[in-house]
Amino acid sequence: MQDASSPTGRQAARTVSESAGRLVTVDALRAIALLGILIINIRSISGLDFLNAETLATVQGGGDRLAATTLAVLVKGKSLSAFSFLFGFSFTLFLASCIRNQRPFLSLYLRRIFFLFCFGLINAAFFYWGDILINYAVLGLLLLVAFRLPQWLVLTLSLILLLVLPIAMAISDMPVADPGMLYEGLRSLAAYSDPSFWTTVEHNLKRFFGPSDELSVVRLWRYTDIVGLFLLGLWTGRAGLLHDVTRHRRTLLAIALVAVPAGLAMELGRALATAESTPQAAFMAGTPVLAVGYIATAALLLNLACAAPVRGFFAPAGKMALTVYLMSGLIGEIIFYGWGLDLIGEVGTMEVLGIAILVYAGLLAFCHLWLGRFRYGPWEWIWRCLTYWQWLPITKRAPGQAAPR
Repeated sequence: MQDASSPTGRQAARTVSESAGRLVTVDALRAIALLGILIINIRSISGLDFLNAETLATVQGGGDRLAATTLAVLVKGKSLSAFSFLFGFSFTLFLASCIRNQRPFLSLYLRRIFFLFCFGLINAAFFYWGDILINYAVLGLLLLVAFRLPQWLVLTLSLILLLVLPIAMAISDMPVADPGMLYEGLRSLAAYSDPSFWTTVEHNLKRFFGPSDELSVVRLWRYTDIVGLFLLGLWTGRAGLLHDVTRHRRTLLAIALVAVPAGLAMELGRALATAESTPQAAFMAGTPVLAVGYIATAALLLNLACAAPVRGFFAPAGKMALTVYLMSGLIGEIIFYGWGLDLIGEVGTMEVLGIAILVYAGLLAFCHLWLGRFRYGPWEWIWRCLTYWQWLPITKRAPGQAAPR
């Protein structure tokens, strides 16, 4: 395999080199997606999904139920879909960086993915059982094949993976309900209420690696959805849509005007459909569609001249995305699990939402302070050292000092 020598790779390198100054918008997009992921993950850690209907009714008031429905329609799955899209997009940035600096792309990418997998194992065991990094590492290997495909084929495959499977599920009348989740939830509630940290670790591993109550067809859709978004991010990176938002404003506006209403309509239809109904399967496509609409809309708004302070406010969290993702799970455990403050199953969605926003605000403040002195976030620095297999400086260089390649 010739490392990043294809015409598409060279074009990506030129695009990034010419537009590097505008990529703060992508950092801000990543940070905003992280906010949604953090909210949903902390709600999961809070134990609300583990409670039976009677217990849940004692914790959730009318405002909590409205907040839970709003999060399900507008946020749940969409932030993670946006993050998956940005993972595929970032592949083009890494490829372009290797070309620009004459580095061996294939060996570096494989090492990068391997250590991402290792971080995922750490996350799944110690921080949050619902880890996504392991899936990203394994499925990210497909990008090594995809980046050599022509643009039209990458886009076609992406749309097939994102839209065809939900439609096929609807036509074949495949169920999407998860009938065994209550029993699994009760076991999880008991384990995470235990004051022993090691009980948490043991159950985290059981939930991640053990047999799942989720239907196999739903799990398959989740994987194809991730790969489809990887491919769409790859296509977008090679097309340069987010490198020069002003130039591609009409395209992004068209995407936003189509994807946001269509995605919202499908998500509302899914929320109103019964768990076993055929339409609910078809409406599953609303999650990636709405996520793409969010990305296009946010990119246009963040690119406005008046939005420069907003970009600067969120960008540090985007630059330290791995640190924010990993640490948010640990903080969630400290707040809710038995070995911490033991609030699991005790607070409603509104309170959980407030806690999640406070956690994000604290992490965002930490990112600003950290990047005021250091080049990379702590976990990002470890990942970078392992990827390049050398000890890299982390403190910011003095004036006049050359930057490392």
